[in-house]
Amino acid sequence: MWIWLLAGCNENFIRSIRDKQEEQDDVGIDEPSDEPADEPTSEPDSGPSDEPADEPSSETADEPSNEPGTEPSNEPDDPVEPGDSQENPRRAYNGEVIINEVMIDSDAVQDKYGEWVELYNTTGDWLDLRQYRLRDQGVDDYEIQEVSLGSMIIEPNGFLVICAETDYWNNGGVTCQGAFLYQTFGGGFGLSNSEDEVILYSNTNQMIDRMTYAEGFSVIGSSLGVTPSYATQYGNDYSTNWCDQWGFLPMGDSGSPGSINDICF
Repeated sequence: MWIWLLAGCNENFIRSIRDKQEEQDDVGIDEPSDEPADEPTSEPDSGPSDEPADEPSSETADEPSNEPGTEPSNEPDDPVEPGDSQENPRRAYNGEVIINEVMIDSDAVQDKYGEWVELYNTTGDWLDLRQYRLRDQGVDDYEIQEVSLGSMIIEPNGFLVICAETDYWNNGGVTCQGAFLYQTFGGGFGLSNSEDEVILYSNTNQMIDRMTYAEGFSVIGSSLGVTPSYATQYGNDYSTNWCDQWGFLPMGDSGSPGSINDICF
């Protein structure tokens, strides 16, 4: 009997254990897997790289250039050369300024008021004619005087008129940039109505240009000018390249002072 009771007790104990195990399975308690999901791999995603992303580059963006764009240059962009401007003129040399037109025998006013000489700048530079002189082969020799400050600076391919009398209303209606003392026996300058020379000298006594004329060259009441196509250092040496100018002047004479000459036919 005791054996039977003992066997029944054991059977009940085993059944209760089995029931508890089934209850745990119903609750969803996971048994551990032989291969856990969290087991690290041989090449982990978050493992350190041999070449880290934050490693500094050998050529950084902020590294200064060997040739900076803002570094001041020793050479100016536009170097200023003598002759480039009215404020920085240069001296004229032989043949660069020529004698282009002359009023020898005015009819509207007396010669001592009406004579004038026009110069022409054959270059593309501003030229400084201050302290230049008018001469002939005789006794005439006079330093040209400025009419106003800077008036003896001649513009590129421009004209400059030198007068015995600078007053517009007294000289026949001519605008003058330079002046000479009208005197025919030395100490000044004047133009003979017969034959003479006009010679331009620099402040260093270098001859810049000259023209000569003979008896019969001058015309009463009209200036004589070289035709524009021969307005050169040697073109004005020949009287055949000169002719009287027919532009109207206010007091009745004719000429083209300060402007391009009429063409000679």
